[in-house]
Amino acid sequence: TSFKDRSQAKTKIGSELAKALGNLYSASLPAWIAAAFEDALERDDEPEQQQDTVQLCTLHAAKGLEFEHVYLVGFEEGLLPHQRSIELDDIEEERRLAYVGITRARRGLTLTHARARRRQGGRSACEPSRFLDELPRETLKFLDAPGTEEERADAAAAGIAGLRALLARGGR
Repeated sequence: TSFKDRSQAKTKIGSELAKALGNLYSASLPAWIAAAFEDALERDDEPEQQQDTVQLCTLHAAKGLEFEHVYLVGFEEGLLPHQRSIELDDIEEERRLAYVGITRARRGLTLTHARARRRQGGRSACEPSRFLDELPRETLKFLDAPGTEEERADAAAAGIAGLRALLARGGR
């Protein structure tokens, strides 16, 4: 089937779904939900080469796709590989998912990990993913925030204060 046929089919299904939802929830379904749904369908109909956007997706959904730049955020133990896989001593699927994410990048790949995260009301240290050790060192460039933890916290607070001031002025 052609791109146009797929597009028309998605639009028809979307319109029917919006109409059915509107009939089902006519008193409680805000009109903006139907409008947002139709807008998403219209944007999805644009050919990929014309889209200049940031796309967020799961590693599972990224299979078979390619992007100019890929950012894998949270490349750390407990997230990738996931804690459950670590506890079950079954990280091979997690390794495959990391490989999928890494190989989606055409030009640039950025892997990030936190030093610490807030969890369950406390702060816990984070370790980089074990999969990072499996990558060829000569292909990696490590960027580390300089200074002490206190200096980094001060810099982050100053950055947030600057954003708040900008928002208070209405972005002017």
